[in-house]
Amino acid sequence: MEKKSLFERYGDEILTNNSVLNHFAQCRDCRFRDMTTVRGEECGWDKSFCLIYEPPEYKPHEVYKNTESCEYYEKDTRQFEK
Repeated sequence: MEKKSLFERYGDEILTNNSVLNHFAQCRDCRFRDMTTVRGEECGWDKSFCLIYEPPEYKPHEVYKNTESCEYYEKDTRQFEK
């Protein structure tokens, strides 16, 4: 059997850098999110752990893919200085 080239194997796939997939969308305003900031912009909510799910336990895959709601989600109503 002849070996397929890289193009023949993956030529019809759509490549992405995953930034458009919006993983952990429900975590963006959750009270328990990680509040890490980079250059003044909060980005910790996009991590696989939070105050509830700490390593070695990670957020469920369904939360990552936004197919199910997190059982611990609480909307953050605290006021922060900007």
